[in-house]
Amino acid sequence: MQIKAALVASPVRGTSGIDVYCRQGVVVLVGVVPPDSQAGQAAVQIARQTPGVKRVETYFVPSRPSWESDIGIKEQIRATLIADPALVSGRVDIAVYAGHVVLIGVVDSRANVQKFISDARSVPGVVSVTSYIQTV
Repeated sequence: MQIKAALVASPVRGTSGIDVYCRQGVVVLVGVVPPDSQAGQAAVQIARQTPGVKRVETYFVPSRPSWESDIGIKEQIRATLIADPALVSGRVDIAVYAGHVVLIGVVDSRANVQKFISDARSVPGVVSVTSYIQTV
């Protein structure tokens, strides 16, 4: 919450639209950052200055052609994960930008990390899957 509030308050254009996910001190910044924008650099700097942050990761795309398509993909992934009895889907957040899927969370085994990734990849319209899922 602290990082998101700082992004919204930042004078750098575009930082307020960046999503923030944090698990065990690892912050993942995800969103649309055009190539000529300073928003990504500003967001990383803000996150690194926040107490308790151990590491900052980013996943930025240059544009988002279809918000509706991304929402549809996200909901299909969520349904796929919920239907998988081997997974506890509430432990992993899903972000989708231009068909690129980012998974953020904490699970109990490396095998479950791979299962989340393969389930997400199985959804039509997914361009790529990047995992920031940690194991305990």
